[in-house]
Amino acid sequence: MKRKLLILAMLGLVFVFQTVNAQIAAKKGTTLDEIVKEVNMLLQKGDDDSKALAEKEARVMASSKNEMFVLMAASLYNYLGKKEEADKTKSSITKKFPRGIQARKDAFEAFIDDESLTAEQLERKYADWEKKFPKSYFEKLNTGEADYGFSIMTYYSQAAQRMARRLIKDGEYDKITTYLDKEAGVDGTLIAQDLFESGQYERALPIASSAYKKNATVLETTQKEENPTYTAKRNYNSSAALYAKVLMKAGKNDESVKIAQQLFDSGHTLPSNTALLAEGLQKQGKDLDAFLVLHNAMVKSGRSSDNVVLYQAITPIYGKLNSGKGDFEQYTSSLDSEISEALTAKYKSQMIKKEAPLFSLVNREGETVSLVDLKGKVVVLDFWATWCGPCVTSFPGMQAAVNKFKEDKEVEFLFIDTWQREENYVEEVNKFIDDNKYTFHVLFDEMKDRDKATTTAYGVKGIPHKVVIDKEGFIRFESSGSTADVDAIVKEMETKIELVKNAG
Repeated sequence: MKRKLLILAMLGLVFVFQTVNAQIAAKKGTTLDEIVKEVNMLLQKGDDDSKALAEKEARVMASSKNEMFVLMAASLYNYLGKKEEADKTKSSITKKFPRGIQARKDAFEAFIDDESLTAEQLERKYADWEKKFPKSYFEKLNTGEADYGFSIMTYYSQAAQRMARRLIKDGEYDKITTYLDKEAGVDGTLIAQDLFESGQYERALPIASSAYKKNATVLETTQKEENPTYTAKRNYNSSAALYAKVLMKAGKNDESVKIAQQLFDSGHTLPSNTALLAEGLQKQGKDLDAFLVLHNAMVKSGRSSDNVVLYQAITPIYGKLNSGKGDFEQYTSSLDSEISEALTAKYKSQMIKKEAPLFSLVNREGETVSLVDLKGKVVVLDFWATWCGPCVTSFPGMQAAVNKFKEDKEVEFLFIDTWQREENYVEEVNKFIDDNKYTFHVLFDEMKDRDKATTTAYGVKGIPHKVVIDKEGFIRFESSGSTADVDAIVKEMETKIELVKNAG
């Protein structure tokens, strides 16, 4: 957790510490970890004085003889909305450290995507790059502290992986083994994926197998030591899904089904993986099993746009099982009813009841909107910011939900803009809403003092964060994160709102 504090704070998450010691970066012998901890305290407070102190820390770091301090200064300036200072600091790095972290990255980026280079020229430039930026120099920089995303040593694995992928793109399949074996940290999953997409199934098979076994070992280790990390689970799931696909294309169907079934049973039910399992079961002559896998997956996740692949897969199986005489329209109607019932049961089990903190916030027109004045309505709160990718991704779905309930006088949607970094955030928000033609009722949260913010009162730790409040002023649903699936968002909002309307 410690090594990701600043980066996570930049994503809008909140960390709480006990004291603030200004100008820690100026103290002799201060470590980067200590500075990051201090800066996070300041960023968490969020008031003008704390931001000013954080900017002072950035200025001290920007003049440091330690490149990681200067890199951190540029990141901090960006977070504080000081783009000019950030750009100036970043542009100074390669001049101050001509063979350092940033220079190494810039030099690699200068040739890796140059499509005019032949494979031989590319490999020659890679060899020159390794010579100019030897690992031995960067090993001296690796003090044991967190590198905060600057990839002191792992960059070499990333570079070797990108070289292999570039050679695949150029059809130079025989050369990729060199780069796979060059660095121990190279994960072959993406390389195997590229080979798979190029139709090189036999070449992809051993690489996919190795990546799968490697990630399975990592996951098993984390399970023994503690709860598996999100990264370990994600890497295992992606490598297992790919390995199952490669096995099937390589004619090893039974092995493919075994892995696909394990993924499905563990809850990793992405539509493409579920469809793969169904295809494998069909090849084993288990049409009914394949049908039930697809049917149950759709009941669980709904017939959203993401699940078109499942709908397409189940259509011919239904026809085969019913010898072409079944009424598929009647089946899909029954399926939709079952999906709706399952979704209602799911959200009903998640309902809570706690008093909603009152708030009074100003909207885009300068009017004050108070929660107390909305008693008697179901109120949906969506906490967001213009810089929040998942928030923006979910907005087409939220607009569709707003449209669906625009004539319903019992429902009010409020989009609470929060955690904006810019001084002119009102202008930025207005431009964003107008440019995208959203009809959201936007309210502005307290930006300067986090202690007084509505997000703090509601215990929001990350955005997007949605809250559904009943007519009596009680919170009945809370959720964080979102999806880009418009249909899924509308169905979720519709189901939750109806449940709240009918709640006792």
